[in-house]
Amino acid sequence: MKRSIIDFIRWSGEIGVLAYRHPKANISKYAKLQVNEAQEAVIIVNGTKSQKFGPGQYDMDSPNLPILRAFYGIPFGGENPWTVQAWFVNKLTPKDVDWGISGFPIFDQTFQAQIPIAAQGKYGITVSDPEKFIMKLAMGYPGDSDGGVNVTADDFTEQLRGELTSKTKS
Repeated sequence: MKRSIIDFIRWSGEIGVLAYRHPKANISKYAKLQVNEAQEAVIIVNGTKSQKFGPGQYDMDSPNLPILRAFYGIPFGGENPWTVQAWFVNKLTPKDVDWGISGFPIFDQTFQAQIPIAAQGKYGITVSDPEKFIMKLAMGYPGDSDGGVNVTADDFTEQLRGELTSKTKS
């Protein structure tokens, strides 16, 4: 990733991605934030939600001064202690997310035997509260090689797997 004095933070969006964390973790003061239509951005400062932005372009107000932010980390082994992250939440609602529960045995009283059962289907996702979605689900996802994080519909389905399994069995 290129170094810059003032950051320009944006995400063009991607089908199937519910939330995306920009790879830069120490966004500078005066950074420009661009939020596209069908997106909301949530800014996390030091692990706590700070602000939410709808579509538009904004000037950020972060504790990281542009030229000094590299020096902030010197006493901390090179890690900047003032983290400022930008999460983007995709407001498009996928309606065709597949789910499935592999075979599990059910005891049938009539035949006095174990019968293997499987279930599958599709569901849709609508993120109505982006802040809650980020804080409760997405914050724990590990980053990829460039430091960004994609939370996909499949990741969300995996989080629901236990609940889907118990409701299917009941």
